[in-house]
Amino acid sequence: MKKFLATTAIALVVSNGAFAASHETETDTMEPAAEGTMNDEMQSGDTMMDTDSTTEMDTAEPVEDAAEETMDAADETMDAAGETMDETMDEAEQTMEDTADNVDATMEETADDMTAMSPLDGYTQLMNADVTAEQLTDAAVFGTNDEEIGEISDLILSDDGMIQQVIIEVGGFLGLGEKAVAVDFADVTIMQETDGDDIRASIPQTEEQLEELPEYEAEM
Repeated sequence: MKKFLATTAIALVVSNGAFAASHETETDTMEPAAEGTMNDEMQSGDTMMDTDSTTEMDTAEPVEDAAEETMDAADETMDAAGETMDETMDEAEQTMEDTADNVDATMEETADDMTAMSPLDGYTQLMNADVTAEQLTDAAVFGTNDEEIGEISDLILSDDGMIQQVIIEVGGFLGLGEKAVAVDFADVTIMQETDGDDIRASIPQTEEQLEELPEYEAEM
């Protein structure tokens, strides 16, 4: 009986030892496997994060470059528009200055013309038919430049006593060397002093043009 108990006890001890060894072996085997799996998953996660990060960076760089190019193009467009506006403003200012200068010059010329008194200023035009031969005789004659070019020395009358032509003494000096020429009375404008009796005649010709006319010779 004692021998049987001893044998049984030994068998239990051996069995427990084998179980413990087996349990330790399984634990040792599972722990490295679990750690390997976790490490693989972490490495896989890191790889995916790196890949996503690289992809995002690769995508973001072209977008940023395109945005910068767009901003640069917009700046260039604004600069060009600003330069165009400046040029337009300069041209407008120059045009206004030129216009103002022209207006000033015109006003000055007009003022000069108004200041230079015509020898016929202060005279009123008369109807030729209302003028007598006595009024016309020795009247001063003025040409197209408002310059005195001669005087009426004689008249040619029609059969009914109407004045047909006036004889004008032109050229010469101090009454010497004058040339008598005939001008149609219809071409003569008669002016009378507004506040007086002085009579002046005006013709649309210059002294040179009168001198080119044939000399008048009175009939004997």
